[in-house]
Amino acid sequence: MSLVSFTELDRSIARAARALGQARRELRRRPNEAQNPLWRARDVSTRSLWQDLGAWPKDPIAAALRAWVAELTVARVTWQDELRLGAAWACPRVLAEGLDTSACSPRAARARWMAATAAPIRARWAEAFASHAGEVQSAAVRLAERRAEAFRLLGSDDADASAATSALAECAAQFLERTRDLGPSVETWHDAFAAMLARDATEGWPSRLSLRWLNGLFVRTGLFDGLSLELELPDAVLGGATFARALSLLGAAYADADAPRSAPFALARPPHDLRRARRSALFGSLVADPEFCRHALGLGRGSARDQARRIGRALLMSTRLLAAKVMLGQVLLDGPRTREDRFEAVTELALGRPVPAALAGVLP
Repeated sequence: MSLVSFTELDRSIARAARALGQARRELRRRPNEAQNPLWRARDVSTRSLWQDLGAWPKDPIAAALRAWVAELTVARVTWQDELRLGAAWACPRVLAEGLDTSACSPRAARARWMAATAAPIRARWAEAFASHAGEVQSAAVRLAERRAEAFRLLGSDDADASAATSALAECAAQFLERTRDLGPSVETWHDAFAAMLARDATEGWPSRLSLRWLNGLFVRTGLFDGLSLELELPDAVLGGATFARALSLLGAAYADADAPRSAPFALARPPHDLRRARRSALFGSLVADPEFCRHALGLGRGSARDQARRIGRALLMSTRLLAAKVMLGQVLLDGPRTREDRFEAVTELALGRPVPAALAGVLP
């Protein structure tokens, strides 16, 4: 395969990757209308092409192209499973006793649970969500099994599964051990999720979260000059953590817009992009910096320190949940009994209370 062919292949992969990203966004909004974005992109999503690119094991461009071909191939053959999962999240089947007269979707129930400020109402929505999550879990298990089988038939390890190596899982376990005394004490598993929202960090935020406000934080830096940032902000402000999430999304959008334009797409934007993840984490963590709270939010020194500490505790809980996700790795591929026992044990280690096994594959 010539350099010219690599260039043409890279352009085709870029188009297919963007189409896949757009289709997954549509799947979240309108699951019944999403079409397979790769049915016209079979030329960049086949096992034979993946094997052909393996003939250049030391060529960085070929390796980058090959990673995308693997991801696109598996996405193409498991699209129906992604549709099933999207439909499960959108199907109105959740009833919260005493709170609503009509059924809502698991996604809406999760939003209502997270938005509830009164503990009794939050508990009812969380319990209703957990008790009606069966179809979502079944679809998530099916997708995990199909992806694992697709990567096996391809002859490649699933990139998501290989990321959860034993070494990384050990790092996650060490993180949980070293931070176990720093998180808040909670009475229930849904209280642990509520603690991640930083509702007690209320000072200095704008009345409305907007892209204009986010951009204004950096206008004097020139960081975004000449860049067109594309991001969707959170639908609702639930606490200080929502602003952390918005900044995290901004960091990811900045990484996308600031990618080297002269570099091949496959090199600049790998399917599992650590550069993007690092920018996202860097921006999202700003809200836990007292200097950010002082200069961006206009708080006094003492108030800035206290607010940063409150947000830091919330982010710690979120990070402990992510550590649990790493440790659980391929838990959806385990048998039901093993999956249930391990999920509850690891989430209890991370959050102080076990998350119901019915939510394995659903939360996180």
